[in-house]
Amino acid sequence: MDELHTFDYLPWAQEQIENAEIDYQKTGNALHAWYAYSLCRRFGLPVPAWVQNYLDRVAMNFLRLLQPADELPPEQRPGPITDALEMPAPGKAFKQVNGSSFMPIGINVQWAMQTTGLQETYAIEEVAAKHGISASTVRRYWMRFQELMGSSKKPAEK
Repeated sequence: MDELHTFDYLPWAQEQIENAEIDYQKTGNALHAWYAYSLCRRFGLPVPAWVQNYLDRVAMNFLRLLQPADELPPEQRPGPITDALEMPAPGKAFKQVNGSSFMPIGINVQWAMQTTGLQETYAIEEVAAKHGISASTVRRYWMRFQELMGSSKKPAEK
């Protein structure tokens, strides 16, 4: 798409994104967030904070699908939604990545550090107590999580 063609549609796209936010706030329908996101990507616009917040929330929900599909009751097995995400067996996909539970443990450590301001050591101890595992196991999982996420940089300690 050339710049002139894109520019002609920018005001329309921005208005559509604003309307999507209003509709999302009124209805809570997630399709409005997805629509806004797709417009932002297509027209090179920044993704609004309300869309980022939605995506952050659902990403955390999605990462909780760590149980292998064959262990779930039939009514809870993956369906059209996970098919659309190209992950017909999300539990299996996560097992292929980690082979253990380091992913949710790493997420919990990061969450504790970001939301409570705990230093890494205290966040690790809190997660260990919460999950009934040793702090050294949590630290090992935290380090694997950081490696997988491509971040050797830890959140700032407070």
